[in-house]
Order: sequence, then structure tokens, then C-alpha cells
Amino acid sequence: MAKNNDQRPRVTFDDGDDCAENDGPQNSAHWQSLNHKEVTDQVLHNMNDLISCFRKESAHPTKTTLAVWSCVAGYCEALATHKEKRYSIFPIPIDAIRRLVQEEFQQFLSALQIDSSDKSSHRETVRTISNAIWAKARPKPNVRDEPHANSVYVCLRGDIDKKSLDCFGACLATIAGLRILGIEYSYLCLSEDHAYERHQLDPDDVTSIGTCEVAIPGRTNRDKAKRGKDIASTFEDTKDTKPYLTPETSWLYMASNPVVCDTDAMALVAVIGNINCTIEESGRKGYFFESGGLYAMKREMLWVLYDQGHMKKFPFGLMELGNCEENRGSPRSEEWVQVEGIAEPILVNEQLFHDAIQVSRNVYHDAQVYPYYYAGHYHKDAGKTLSDQESRLVESLKMYAQAARVTSMYPYELQLNKHLTKIAMLIMDDILTSTLFDDDEGVQDANDINKKNKNKPEPRKWLEPSNAIHSCMWLLNFFDSLLFWEESQQVKEQEYRRQKSQGSGSSRGRGRSGGGGSSVNQQFVEILVPSHPHSISKLMACFDKQIRHQALTKLQKQPSTSSMPTKTETTTNEGPYQLILRSKRLQAGSLLCKGIMKPKVTIREMDLAIILEDDNTGQDDSNGGGGGRRSKRARRG
Repeated sequence: MAKNNDQRPRVTFDDGDDCAENDGPQNSAHWQSLNHKEVTDQVLHNMNDLISCFRKESAHPTKTTLAVWSCVAGYCEALATHKEKRYSIFPIPIDAIRRLVQEEFQQFLSALQIDSSDKSSHRETVRTISNAIWAKARPKPNVRDEPHANSVYVCLRGDIDKKSLDCFGACLATIAGLRILGIEYSYLCLSEDHAYERHQLDPDDVTSIGTCEVAIPGRTNRDKAKRGKDIASTFEDTKDTKPYLTPETSWLYMASNPVVCDTDAMALVAVIGNINCTIEESGRKGYFFESGGLYAMKREMLWVLYDQGHMKKFPFGLMELGNCEENRGSPRSEEWVQVEGIAEPILVNEQLFHDAIQVSRNVYHDAQVYPYYYAGHYHKDAGKTLSDQESRLVESLKMYAQAARVTSMYPYELQLNKHLTKIAMLIMDDILTSTLFDDDEGVQDANDINKKNKNKPEPRKWLEPSNAIHSCMWLLNFFDSLLFWEESQQVKEQEYRRQKSQGSGSSRGRGRSGGGGSSVNQQFVEILVPSHPHSISKLMACFDKQIRHQALTKLQKQPSTSSMPTKTETTTNEGPYQLILRSKRLQAGSLLCKGIMKPKVTIREMDLAIILEDDNTGQDDSNGGGGGRRSKRARRG
């Protein structure tokens, strides 16, 4: 389950084992909670010991491998990321951790008295295990997932740091439990923001494939009853108001393109990739404190799985490995490689992000948003720190535009909207503006910058005009996808209202309200609100009028379409990505285009009103009844 890595502009590392302030793990409550046999126990004293052991066991998994290494990951994460007191990762008491799985997790499962040979009651088996795991874990304080709660170890030792399981951790623990019971036809299934169970009761019969929800927090009877049900049951509450929202269309379930971890080694990629190295925010916005030792451990373990071939179908693993190399690089990431389709050699670090995109496009029908985000962050950071890499900023905006394009394929989901808002902030702060520091007065510390207001964001002064023009074009393409997203969502709502009205014989007025459906001209993308601090008007204002004019004119000369590009179309323009306009609101002569072309960008609510054909008359329903105050109320709602 991929995490959206909204790239951090400042990262400080606690180097763990190299830091004298960090005690040995023997002094921690985590070490002391384990059952040690000091004379005979195997202990991993350093990174070489760890990688040697992990390489051997990941190559030949047993029924306990997933649970054991999830516990290793959770144990090390707990040591290295505590806010107040941190400990060195090494030595790792690997035998004591194996004993934890054998003496506690396996016995806990045995007490459930499950007949693993009975495939006919598989859903009940999954429900029983997941309910027991949620009951054993520390209760969640609220529905939001907390950090460092993603492992079997948290299920067994969460009370030490007062951690409850997150949804990924609960699903992983369920799959690990099924594997220990000998159920090998059950797999960890991942979208970019969710985890669930998938099974195939008959390996020769594809119709025997099913799914089970398990990552549902709560201890009520209603919560317990939801676990073990097919993922389609998630949409029972919205089937009347949003019948178009299904597992086949929803981003939460990857539109029928999830990553199925059909081997235990692939599941290990998810386990290691989900290690969270963040300790805490340092108190300044955008500054983070990370465990350097944990990053190095995660990086080296992911390289083991990469070399064994377990990431060939796993964009998330490639992205996380690339992120490790970007934040805590090894000599391997600095090697230059030739990649098909790219004229010049690139660094291995960049290749990892490139490969993640290619896997998503070729294996998962380009259904993933995060590979483009990760690649965009990588190019953004290179472009903003190296003056001779300005073209990287263009590449970054191109990647963000692709993320917006993929987003527009899906029905509206809140999490996608939140990600886009964060990306708009990054585009403004790291690409379109630059900060000048008043060096002659000096800066005493990091907080002094804020106190004395020495940050002076100004529109970027582009060294190459062509970079400015192409950046503006990709930014327009980014917003075009968001405008199109709103419009295509409205088409779905409109079609639903029409069908419901025809089916019930109701009047036109009632059909437009949809009996509880969304109102006409619903606009939901936060950064399309003119008053938003990172709105389309504020971002476009970072380019002068001449650049905006050239960019918009070039875009409008490209063939336009009102639908998603086909797979063939996406490879015919600008390399593998196409610069096209799909939104009606960005077509030549529109009010929005006129606002963008003014010397001072001026965009009003009515300029952003959705242009649609009226339900019955076929006339445009645009700046008349649905714009202005009505659209503003819809956004606020």
C-alpha cells in the first residue's frame, strides 16, 4: 500500500548506531519484553549479519517468514523512531523475535481452533482471524491511522509505546496468520491507499477468486460483521446515490488493478517498503527528523528483494527503494545506466522511479497515481538545488500533470483531492518561486528565518525561456486534468439523475436533485477555488503574460479531446506523454482562458463554472444557473 511521499524540503538524520546519544537496544523495553536465551540465541550484530540472514530466508520462505520479518521490521522501527528515547538497531535478537512469533502469535492462532482444510468456510476463517487480531491489538483512539503501527510486532507489543494497529498492519497480520495455519491460497492485496485479502479457492478456476475486507478498525458487532465480506460490500451504503462507485471504478481498490502479492517474497516487499523512518517533525513546517540507521536498513533489505526479482510487478517497492537512495544514498544509486527510450544515461536512482512508472503503465493499466508523484518529487529536488538542472523542473511538472491525468480517471475521492492540494503547494514553493535569504545580516538559527521574515518568495527567474514555456504548458495540463475531473464527475452525476428520473417518472426538478444525489454544477477540487492560496490563478501568476500566452496558444493548437487518451494516444506526443486539453473550460475563447491571458491573472468563480449540457434541453448549463455563489457553496459543502 503505497504512501504518498509528499517530498520533504528539509530532512535531518539521527544516525542511530553512529550516534553516541542512542543507547544499546538491551536497555529498551522492547528488548526486555522478549524471551531471550543468551547462550544459544542467534543475534545479528551488524548490517552484514542482517542482510545475510534476510537474503537466505527471503529466498526460501516458510510459513512463519512473513510474521517473523514483519516483527523484525516493527521492532527496529520502534527502537529507532520513538519521539523521546531512541535506541540503536543492532544487535537484533533474531531468535528471540522468532520465539515471539512461535510462543505468542502461533499459540494465539491455535486458540482460535480453525479448520484450515475447510475451503467452504474461508470467509468465516478470515473474519475470525481478523476479528481476533483487532481484539488483541491496542484499541485505536480514532479512525485515523497513526505512524509506526504497521506490523505484526505492533499487534503483539503495541502496549509498550501505546500503538494501535493501522489498517495495513491488521491486513498483513491476518495474511501472516493465514499462512501460519497453512492456508497458501490467500494473498495480500494492495491498492495505493488500502489493503485487503484476496483468495483463489481453486487454482484452476479463475471464477473462484474472491476478496475479503479485513482492514476495518473498531470493536463493535457491526465492525466485526464487515470483516470477511467481499470488497463490493463497501459500497452498499452509496449504491443508491453513487451507483458508478464500485471496486471496478474506485481508486481505493485500484479500479480492478490492485497489486496482488502472490508470493510471500512480494509480501515481504510490502513489509519492508512500509517501514516508516520518520521520528517526528522538528517544529518547523516542512522539516522532518529521520532515522538514518533505519533508512540504511530498509534500503539494503529492499535491494535484496530487488536482486531476487520480487519487484518486477511492484511499483511501490521500486518507489520506496528509490526514495531510500534519494534520502540515504549508497554508491549503487550513483551508477549510470542506459535505459530504453531515454537518449542519455541516467542514474540508477532515477531508473528506479522510471521503472515504477513503466510497471504501473504496462502491468496495472496506468492505474496508479503515486509513481508519478515520486518521480516528480525526485526531479523537483534535483532541479531546485542544481542551477544547471533547470530542465528537471519541467520534468517534475510533467510528472505531476500525469498524476493529475490518472486521478481524473476515477470518481471523486477525498484522499486524491488532498494529495493534489499538497502537490500544488510544492509546485508553488519549490518550482514556481524561489526564496532569497538576506545573508548580510546573518541567520542565527533555523527559526530566525521565520522570526525576522527573511524569506522572500519571488517568481522564479527562468534561465531558459523554453523551460518556462514548457513548464507553463505542463502546469496548464495539470489544471486541465483537474477541471476535466470535475466535469466528468458531473457527467456521471447527471446521467444518474437522468436515469433515476426516467425510472421513477418524476419531474425534471426532482430529477436534478437526484433524491439525495449531488447538486448541479458540483465543483470539489480545492485548488480550483480562486481564493485558495495555491489556486490556478496564483500559480499561473508566477509566469509573465508572454510566457502564458505562448504556452496556452501552443496547447490549444494541439488536438483536443473530451475523453481519456487511449493507450496508443499516450505515446504519440511529447514522448510517452501527451499534451492535450480535455476540459471545456480551457478551450479557446473561454472565460477561464481570458482570465489567464490578462496582464494580471484574474479568475472569478463564474469563470470556473462547469460547462455541461442541460439534462433535457441539450443547452450548455455553464455560467448561468450553476456558477457563482452556487458553485462556491458546492465546494464548501
